[in-house]
Order: sequence, then C-alpha cells, then structure tokens
Amino acid sequence: MSEKICFVIMGYGQRTDYKTGKKFDLDKTFQNIIKPAVKKAGYTCIRGDEVQESNIIDRNMFGLLIYADLVIADITTLNPNAIYELGVRHAAKPYSTIVMKEKDCDIPFDFSHNKIFPYSHLREDIGATEAERCKTALTSLINTLNKSKETDSPLFSCLSITPYKLPDEDYTALIIELSEKENLIFAMIERANAEKEKGNFEKATKLWKKVSEKVENDSYYIQQYAFCTYKSKQPTEQTALTDALGIYKKVRT
Repeated sequence: MSEKICFVIMGYGQRTDYKTGKKFDLDKTFQNIIKPAVKKAGYTCIRGDEVQESNIIDRNMFGLLIYADLVIADITTLNPNAIYELGVRHAAKPYSTIVMKEKDCDIPFDFSHNKIFPYSHLREDIGATEAERCKTALTSLINTLNKSKETDSPLFSCLSITPYKLPDEDYTALIIELSEKENLIFAMIERANAEKEKGNFEKATKLWKKVSEKVENDSYYIQQYAFCTYKSKQPTEQTALTDALGIYKKVRT
C-alpha cells in the first residue's frame, strides 16, 4: 500500500500583503481549503512546517519537493521560502504542481504565464461559501492533473530535458529520518512496508503498532500489525500467533 503524497508549500499564520495592506490567515487557507481538498482527492497531505524544524531548507524538504506525487504552492504575499521551494519543484518535476494565491495579491511578471488557482479571503478568514467552492474546484483540478500529466513547469515547457529522479538510497534515508520523528504517518507506513519486504518483521511490527495507535480503528493498519506480529515469531512462534489473533480482534466487522 503506497501512499500518494501531496506536499504543501506556503507561508504560515497571519501574513500581510505589503502592497495592499490586506491581511490573510494562511493557516485558514490550509485547514479550510487545501487539506480537505487534497484528502478528498485521495492524497496524504503534508505541509512544510511538519518536516521543517527550522527556517533552513534541509534535505527532507528538498527530498519531498522532488519525490511528492503532487505539490501545491500558495504564493499569497509572495513568501520567499515558498517562492524558492516552488522553483525547486519546477526544476525537478515537469507536472503535478499547482500554484494558488488570493485573488487580490499581485504577482511578479515571471508568474504571469503560469496557471494559478485563485481564491478569496473575507478579511483575514475565508467565508464558508468560498471555502466550499474552492475545495470542490481544487479537488477537481487535482484529479484532472493526476490523469493528464500536463506539463506545468515553465522550465520543462521551454527545454527538452530529463526530469531528475531521487536516488533510492536518498529516498530510503529520507523515509527513515522522517519516520523516526513519528509525526508523519506516511513515512512510518513507507518504512514499515520496506521492513516487511526485507523480512524484518520485528521492526515492521513496532512501526505498524505505532501507526495503528495514531490512526485508530483503521482495519488495514491493524491487519498489517497483526500479520507482522505473527511473522516475527517473537518471543516465540506460539506467543506471536496468540498476540496476532488478539490484535486482529480489534478490526471492526
């Protein structure tokens, strides 16, 4: 079971557009529009602050910018980090990047040829009607992009070059580092599956246990936890079987 990842880059909290003086609560944009739309489209949604422990763009950030199945960049108020990270994504992937902004915010000329998803803030917040409209429209756009694979990177539109692929060893290191923080479910799942495929059932069991505790009543995660517990044969084969059956009983019928 491989998770489809959407990585979101944007400013956080309340921000001011210094050209218009208008204030925006970008956390409301994320919580009321982006996150629910992404989940409805079937992606795991990760925002930059969930992997970044400081303002320094580290290898986890670069790795997800390259690896993610989808990137959404909100450039409202032209946050410098978001602009830089969008440039990295456009240099790495020819498609599956969505740029969005509040409709009244100006953008530099270099963005004028990009398709941009607009939305409206009602003062600092977003009205319920606008949030519903944007969620529906953004989910539809994500599904369309997923099917069409239409080039949206200005770089790949202009040049015939081969997209960069994140080396397997770099991706493995990224997943290990993110899974150890234990706040990103997708990384824990990826690592649990990798350990299971290698036959490291004891390690996989510990990871699936943590995942099933974080996401309650998910039958798939519980089943994986039970299966790896049985296959680990720890501390004995009979005990492992008994433990696995006990875990499996937690699956809702």
